[in-house]
Amino acid sequence: MGVTIMMIEHDMEMVMSLTEYITVINFGAKISEGVPSFVQDDPVVIEAYIGSDEDDEDE
Repeated sequence: MGVTIMMIEHDMEMVMSLTEYITVINFGAKISEGVPSFVQDDPVVIEAYIGSDEDDEDE
């Protein structure tokens, strides 16, 4: 259709169900982009938004 809609949202269940292509931005920098299944499993996205086990060791 030639239509692009930009949605800024943190409800990931909604984002994954509504979108065909996602760009993930963290602190103003693009860290991942692609279809929802790719972005959801991207280790860079997981670390940025969930953290890693190493983050727990620093506390």
